[in-house]
Amino acid sequence: DRNQTALPVNPLTMSVEMLAEVAARLMPGKAVLAVQNIRAHRWMVVDNELELSLQGECIGPDRVYVSIREARSEVSTQSPIIEAEVVVGDSYPPPPAAGEFSLSAGRPSRFTAEVMYKTAMFSGPRFQAIHSIQTWGQDGQIATLRSLPQVDLFRSTTQPRLIAAPVLLDAAGQTIAHWNGENDPDGFRLFPYYVDEIRFYAPGEPPPWLQSRLRI
Repeated sequence: DRNQTALPVNPLTMSVEMLAEVAARLMPGKAVLAVQNIRAHRWMVVDNELELSLQGECIGPDRVYVSIREARSEVSTQSPIIEAEVVVGDSYPPPPAAGEFSLSAGRPSRFTAEVMYKTAMFSGPRFQAIHSIQTWGQDGQIATLRSLPQVDLFRSTTQPRLIAAPVLLDAAGQTIAHWNGENDPDGFRLFPYYVDEIRFYAPGEPPPWLQSRLRI
């Protein structure tokens, strides 16, 4: 979208989707339960033609090491763009109970549905999955996320079968930037490069609306 002042980089969560899909190919019939030790070493810039090499190696009965590198020979020997370990299993475990969720010094957030994405965040239309933030607190916040249409997310298909729900996963990460930017105009300059673990309890087919609970 030429009207957006965005960074031409692949979101980390789309890379996580790619890592998960490699593991699923190597372990057919298995469910992707977690992506662990995610290490992003540099931007995956997509403003020009970019050819990638995705490599997976089974390092245990339920674990796959996956890396994404540039395919060009002169850079293929460099460190990966991103790498992680993917845990698979026969079925998804039951999700933990949501339970009560309270915030310290909670108050209404300034990021209502009317102003969401009109200030600070640079996400383009296909990744604008935060509807609003209801409550901001000193130790977290509560937000409402929405599932966006995926028919034009990829050029090759209008019905992608995604594992990690990368658009909603990205929106969950955006809530951290909104929490940090509630009182700091420069607080949105947060870019993840390491994630300890992302767990999955169901296939990547989320409901239309979800509540996001962030604990800092």
